[in-house]
Amino acid sequence: MRSLRRMQELIDHSLTVARESSGVELRPERVLLRELLEEAASFAASAAEDKKIDIRIRLEQEPTVDLDLRLARSALTNLVTNAVKYSCAGSTVELRGTSAGGRAVIEVEDCCGGLPPGKVEEAFAPFVRFHSRQSGFGLGLAIAKQAADAHGGTIRVQNLPGKGCIFALEFPLVSSAAAPEK
Repeated sequence: MRSLRRMQELIDHSLTVARESSGVELRPERVLLRELLEEAASFAASAAEDKKIDIRIRLEQEPTVDLDLRLARSALTNLVTNAVKYSCAGSTVELRGTSAGGRAVIEVEDCCGGLPPGKVEEAFAPFVRFHSRQSGFGLGLAIAKQAADAHGGTIRVQNLPGKGCIFALEFPLVSSAAAPEK
């Protein structure tokens, strides 16, 4: 089952790269940040359980964003699955959500030990892998960057040598005038 899930993930990644490079239009939907974080955590739960990694979600606010759900989902699940993949067994991966300066901010903090010296600049380039002992094609962070760029957002990484990394995705918020009524 895990192999099938991994195969589906690779197919989804390939399709995402093909769609974005062909200039496919975004299909934005109104999304609550909590739902996106919970879905990404759920997607990585099996792998986290195997490594006894606790995935925690912390929301300071519950912003609403207009996102192409398939692209945003791909970006965030890539960040969370990478965080689980590279974190030490028995550690914690934390997903944080808030809003600041008219943007929704999603942070994924892992316990991977940090990036090798001088490699932060290369983190979002396609086919870059920092750990040869792990499987993958080195496309996950490049896909996350493409998704952020397509939405007018950004992605960055804060390297915490000896501890881990904090990957941050930012997307424009839905303006309060356009937000759905509750």
